[in-house]
Amino acid sequence: QAHGLINTDKDNLSDPYARVVILPDKKKKSKRKTRVIKDTLQPMWEETFEYDVASLSDARTKTLDVVVKNDKSLFSREKTFMGECLISLEAMFDLEFGNVDWYKLQDHGVFESIIKKIQD
Repeated sequence: QAHGLINTDKDNLSDPYARVVILPDKKKKSKRKTRVIKDTLQPMWEETFEYDVASLSDARTKTLDVVVKNDKSLFSREKTFMGECLISLEAMFDLEFGNVDWYKLQDHGVFESIIKKIQD
């Protein structure tokens, strides 16, 4: 979920979605996208994405790149950038199950990631 996003539509709301990529891979198969939530500045996507990694030690070297954008409006062909954050997977290994961490999006809003403890 996210909160405090910028409004991009004439109704002072947005139609946000998040694009998630595991780095450094950046291959098409590592890209994921949430559904668009219409007319909100506080979307709750409640979606889970899974990635295949070779090992836990390999997972610790990865970073999640999360970009939040506004979906195309009726009068625009472009999707509006609303913010981006990089989340190191290394830091997630030490979190307790069910903990919630907030990550500030570059320039706009706050992205919430609910982190589940990764089992060895």
